[in-house]
Amino acid sequence: MTRGRGGPRAMAGEAAAGWCGWARGCGRGLLAGALALPTYLVVLPLLLILRGVFYLLCDVPCQLLCRLCGKRQGRRTPMRSEDAFMFMETDTNRCNIVAAIELDGPPLSLPELTALVDQTVVSQPRSMPSGAADSLVEPKWPRFKQRPVRVWGYWFWEDVGDGFDLSSHVWEESSISDERALAGLLARLQSEAMDPERPVWDVVLARPGTRAGGTTVIFRLHHSMGDGISLVRVLLEALDGGANPAAVPPAVGHRSGAQRGRFAKLLELGSHLFYAPLFAVEQLFAPFDRNALKPGTLAGVKHAALTPAVELQRIKAIARAHDSTVSAVMVACFARALAGVGGATTGDRPMKFWVPVSLSSLQGPAEMRNDLIFIMMPMPVGAQSAAAALSSADAHMRSIKTSYEAPALWLILRAAMLLLPFSIAHPFLNFLGDKASGVFSSVPGPTEPLRWGGARVAGLRFLVPQRGGFALGLSVVSYCGTMRAAVSADAAALTEPGAVAEGWLAALQELEASVKAPSQAAVEPPK
Repeated sequence: MTRGRGGPRAMAGEAAAGWCGWARGCGRGLLAGALALPTYLVVLPLLLILRGVFYLLCDVPCQLLCRLCGKRQGRRTPMRSEDAFMFMETDTNRCNIVAAIELDGPPLSLPELTALVDQTVVSQPRSMPSGAADSLVEPKWPRFKQRPVRVWGYWFWEDVGDGFDLSSHVWEESSISDERALAGLLARLQSEAMDPERPVWDVVLARPGTRAGGTTVIFRLHHSMGDGISLVRVLLEALDGGANPAAVPPAVGHRSGAQRGRFAKLLELGSHLFYAPLFAVEQLFAPFDRNALKPGTLAGVKHAALTPAVELQRIKAIARAHDSTVSAVMVACFARALAGVGGATTGDRPMKFWVPVSLSSLQGPAEMRNDLIFIMMPMPVGAQSAAAALSSADAHMRSIKTSYEAPALWLILRAAMLLLPFSIAHPFLNFLGDKASGVFSSVPGPTEPLRWGGARVAGLRFLVPQRGGFALGLSVVSYCGTMRAAVSADAAALTEPGAVAEGWLAALQELEASVKAPSQAAVEPPK
């Protein structure tokens, strides 16, 4: 009897929910059409006309002047708009990517490291034709001998020529004896501005290193040189033996189009163009995150914390038990960790984080460039348990994969960078970006052990750069069956990021306990 009475009610409720969803979809479609029509018939043609006039009156004369200056000041290459976008930084937030490589074996000396960097990174030839003179062989990655210059409002890569001094890029840092000291050094390197008069990269030898009998080498590169996936591929090709196909990272954090027909691709592109104006309006009127981890004024000084290596199989076991993904498990652990930070909770509302996703090809030679789209990801800090946070994170990530938001946002960013002058694009893009609380980045590292200079690479870790008003960066990187997480934060928002790192590990243990999965390795708190 109860089932009979409940059946029609349940069916009626499902029908009502279906009609409401259909009505919302129709309403959004009509609104998207109402916005798309004037956008593509009026606004876009007007922007193209203004851009053409600006190009003829300003760009052409400036480019001619830049070429004349380039003949006297060194060869210059125009910078891609995606790379120049990374110079939209502030004095309190530098776009510096900082990564640490741990090497086993005898400790390296500074001269040995300098020679190794020169041989495998700076001077590695693009090709070696038979009988060609050394002076005629171009370096594989010329960006390491180029500096960024801005002339008449335009960004260029300029060859430094004979002015290049490798010793100014490779140096030694003493008294880095444990993980806490290493995290402090990474945070300091991320906070400091690099000298724009020389190529924007450094390699630091951490002495005596955080591994007994080993060496820790730190790479610092400005984000304009390339995104995370590009730099990982450069690392693979720079290490011993070049790029091993078995070590190429899987397409996690990488968006690659599935094999579809031409008609299906055209329909998808049309859908993205149709909804892009609506999404732009929604983003303009979306509320800003307001919480303790997003202060109004940044201090410009970073603090960082690192977690020990966690076996990737542990995380995969949790993901399988919850019918979820490794990325969702990472997000859920960070959400629970942030919820434990005083004043960071936002009630039932999730904190918003920008997630960079690389479009760089995983095939062919590695190139140093930025090919990114950005996704706005809610982080469920209001969840009452790690399992609830995982369920919410998984639902959000599944909806993101099937929504138009990421491609539409890419179209908006491209239009702003290509059609708007830098003085207008800069504040517009900062306005959109500042609606989130921080940045979350997941970089898939090599799946097979690597060697550099004969020494085995024991581990990788990195700090994701923040920009604009962001005060928090969360990052994870995998390598050879392990996963490591890192937290970097402005001092005005968080003075003890170690609490977030500890919370991340505690949330992972809570998820393991919820599925009764045996722990494969003891988890140690960050040092």
